[in-house]
Amino acid sequence: MEERQRSHEISRLCGELSEAYEHLAYEQQCVRHHEVCRQFGIEASGGGWAGMGPCGIGRRTLEVRAEQKLRECAEQRGGRLSRDVTKLASDTSAQQASIAQLGARLMRAKKAHAQRDKLRANADKQTQMLHSKLKLTSGEDVASQEVDEYGAPMGSSDGGTAVLSRSNKKKGASASTGKLPQLSF
Repeated sequence: MEERQRSHEISRLCGELSEAYEHLAYEQQCVRHHEVCRQFGIEASGGGWAGMGPCGIGRRTLEVRAEQKLRECAEQRGGRLSRDVTKLASDTSAQQASIAQLGARLMRAKKAHAQRDKLRANADKQTQMLHSKLKLTSGEDVASQEVDEYGAPMGSSDGGTAVLSRSNKKKGASASTGKLPQLSF
């Protein structure tokens, strides 16, 4: 996890560094342009033919060429920035789609987990009820067991079904053996 964070931080810093280099190059181009413009202003008053710059090219021609270079550099930078914005927008939409898919998977997993918990709780109740019935049918004395505040035997969380079964058993006069009586004629 730390390594992933570290690599993410390194890539972010590399991106910032490259942006700083691009910005520096653009600013250097702007400075060169302004130096050329200033230089022509000084040389024009220094001497030579009126309106002529170095190498026999007119001052205005040199300014136009410098402005063209600056404009090209600005257009390239603008294109690069718009490409980066487009890429970031597509990355953002892809991440949002991924988040939506993961959210849906999480909800399905939570529902499945809740269903399993319900099934497990029902199975626990049935198991406890069967254990209490087994104790009653095996002849274990439930009356001698300790009883909790709800009237259920201690160690049993069946909600008192064993106590109800015991009271129903005592009310009957005799227990059935499951055999039919024999009739004599």
